[in-house]
Amino acid sequence: DQDGLSDGVEVYIYGTSPFTSDTDGDKYDDFLEILMGRDPLIKNHDRQLLFGLYLLPVYIVVVSVPPVTILIIKKRRKKK
Repeated sequence: DQDGLSDGVEVYIYGTSPFTSDTDGDKYDDFLEILMGRDPLIKNHDRQLLFGLYLLPVYIVVVSVPPVTILIIKKRRKKK
């Protein structure tokens, strides 16, 4: 299908069709979608992007709270 993926990779790894370059019919070929970190089997990428945008702030909070908490505790201990 000339999308840049070998038939074996399409069938056994990604589950995409080796007969069409755009398995989900969204006008982006499967290889490009994989390079962009999108699922080549899901047509509506806006939902994927929206979900990712909602998770980003949660990720930032989860990653930053422990180090900030440790810094606050250390500063309070130094003051005593």
